[in-house]
Amino acid sequence: MFVVNKKMWSFNFGCILSASFVWIMALGMNFPVLNVLNLSPEFIQYYYANTVVAISSTLFTVLLLAVMKKGFNISTRDHIFWLLLPTAVFVIMAVLTGVELYSSLLGAALPSSAVVILAYLFSASAQKSPLAA
Repeated sequence: MFVVNKKMWSFNFGCILSASFVWIMALGMNFPVLNVLNLSPEFIQYYYANTVVAISSTLFTVLLLAVMKKGFNISTRDHIFWLLLPTAVFVIMAVLTGVELYSSLLGAALPSSAVVILAYLFSASAQKSPLAA
C-alpha cells in the first residue's frame, strides 16, 4: 500500500476540478437540444446552455469526490481549503481577464463548490454523530 499525501492530492483534485470547468462550458455550449424543449425557444436561448453546464458540473464533481474517497481514501473534510483553492483562483482570474466568460464559469463553479461544501458538511456531521460509531 502506498502512502498518500492528502494535502497535495486534495490540491491536485482541486486543479482537475477547476480545469474541467473549461471542458464543461464547451460541452454545455455544444450540447444538442432535446426535441421536447423545441417548443420553448426562450428557454433554449437563455437557460439551456447554463442548465447543461450546471448539471454536468454537479455530476463531474460527484464523480470526482467518489474517486477521491474510494480510490485515494481522501475525504473532503481532510483538506477542503486545498480542494477549493484552485476553483477560487480560477474564478478570480476569469473576473480579471475575461468578463464575457464569467457567467458561464460561475454556472460551473458554483454548483461544483456547493457539492464540495455539502460533502464536507455531511462528512463532518457524520464524524460527530454518536450513531456513526
